[in-house]
Formats: sequence, C-alpha cells, structure tokens
Amino acid sequence: MIARPRIRQLSLGELLDEAFRLYRNNFLNFVAIAALVMVPYTLLNFVVQLPFQSQLARLQNPANPIDPFAGQSPVAFFSGLLFGVVGSLLLNLVYLVVFQPILEGALAYAIARRYLVQPTGIGDSFGAALRRALPLIGARLIPTLLGFVVGVLLFGLIFGVTFLLVSQLVGSNGGGTIAALGILFSFGLFVLALIAIIYFAVRLLFTSQAVMVEDHGAIAAIRRSWRLTQGYFWRTLGILAVVVLIVMLISAIPASVITLPVTLLLQDRPELALLINTVVSTILNVLVLPFSMIAYTLIYFDLRVRKEGFDLEQQAGALLGTAGTTAFPQQY
Repeated sequence: MIARPRIRQLSLGELLDEAFRLYRNNFLNFVAIAALVMVPYTLLNFVVQLPFQSQLARLQNPANPIDPFAGQSPVAFFSGLLFGVVGSLLLNLVYLVVFQPILEGALAYAIARRYLVQPTGIGDSFGAALRRALPLIGARLIPTLLGFVVGVLLFGLIFGVTFLLVSQLVGSNGGGTIAALGILFSFGLFVLALIAIIYFAVRLLFTSQAVMVEDHGAIAAIRRSWRLTQGYFWRTLGILAVVVLIVMLISAIPASVITLPVTLLLQDRPELALLINTVVSTILNVLVLPFSMIAYTLIYFDLRVRKEGFDLEQQAGALLGTAGTTAFPQQY
C-alpha cells in the first residue's frame, strides 16, 4: 500500500515539522544535489579570489608598512585587485542568474516528488531542471534586470539630490537644515528600496516551483507566483522570517564562530585562512540550502491548497506512480 502525502493546509508548526521530516528522510539525496552545483562554483570562486585576497592582505599587513606593494608597481598591484574584484563579481552574477536557478529547480523537483511520495533521484532531478533551464533562468533574469534598472535610476536620483543639496549648502546660511533634510530624504529612499526588495522577493519566491511542478514558462511562472502570494503576503513573510532565523542559527552563527578566529589567527597566511573559511562556508551552505528549498516548496503547496480549494490530496493520490512530470493540473 502506497503512503498518502500530507497535502493539506499546514500551520507554521506543522510546516516546520514536515520540512524537518523531509530533510531527515532525504538528507543524502538533497545534499548531493546542492553539492554538485555549489562545490564546483565555490572552488572556482576561490581560485578567482585567491590573488585578490593575497594582494589585499599585503596592503593591510602592518609588518610591511614601507613597501605594502611587495615590490610591485602601484599600477600592477591595483590592476590585480581590480581583476579579482571584477572576476568575482562576474562569476557571482553568472551563478545567480544561471546556475542557482537550475540548482533550485532540481531541488524543487526532488522535494515536490518526495513530498508526494513519488520516487526520484539525483539524475532525474537535474534532468528535469535542465529540460526547463530556459524558463528557470528567465524567471530569475527578468526580475533581476528590472531590479537593476530601477536600482540604477534610484541611485541616480539619490546622487542627484545629494549633489543639489550640497550645492545649496555651499552658498546657504541654512546649510545645516538643508543637510539634515538631504540625509532624511536619502534615508527614506533607502528604506523604501529595502521594503520594495523584500516585497518583490516574497511575491516572486515560487517561480522555481511553478516551472518545475506546473511546467510554466518564465513569464507565466512569475505571474503564477504573484497570484499565489496575493492575499497571503504577510503570512508568507512571517514564515520566511522564521525559516531565515533557523538557517542563521544553524549556518551563519556557526560560520562566524569558526571563520572569525581563523581570520584573526592566520593574518600572515591569508591564503590558508581563505581556504579554511571557504570550506566551512561551503559545507554549511550545502547543508542549509535544501532545508530552505523544502520550506519554500511546502509553502507553495500550502498556498495552492488555501487559494485553489480543490482536493490536492486526491489529485496527488491519483498521480502516484505515474510517469508524468507535472505534479498537478495547471491553474490560470
């Protein structure tokens, strides 16, 4: 007899309990999926950052105040720094837009199938994600580009206002008031930008699930995530805050406990410090990413139950053991 999945409305406690159950029962499978993408990316990023970190450490080394450039010309030294910074930024951008969506798609597929008590493997998960690579990348790239354009415009607005206020400050007796108003205006814009980032991040959180579970395209996945979270923004944000707190407790805090002493004790050996810190952060990231994706996928199913009102458990039970790749009928 095939076990039935628990496809129903979940309270916060039930959702976390189910997330830990799925994580525990599929630990090796989910962690292996995360490691196959994150480990090569981290190693490549380490190779790119290593020269940059070494040069930066020489510049900050108090034991060599006379010649911090270690025999190099300043132009060559800072060219190396620039190359490391630009290389790392480009690599992180490619990972964010291309490889991370595919990784999240593979995890979303594996998690959804295991939640529905359907068999899946590492190869099946990556195969499904690669077949949907363009929608996954598009669903990440479109909001990223729009956010970049808005960010540039906002930065230009802040810079322009600041420049005008400084110009007024130079030839004005009420310079202190103008400066205070300028600072208040810039801070207000920053807060509004932060609120907008959080809002859109929550509303577009489930694009990977929409692509992998319902076989949507990029635009349709964005619209699907937007519709699912409509009316449930605050509930979704509250659950995400709890998930982020759990992730910080099991990853960020232990990472800081290890990496900070290593950085301080190995100031004269920056390459070794960078290697140790990279290994520690990679291990922790590989361990916590599947848990985060499990939580997001469970929230996605919970929202479908709450908003669509059809018997998902019956739908899932009818699909158990089938070879189809779409877990549920598409909703429009």
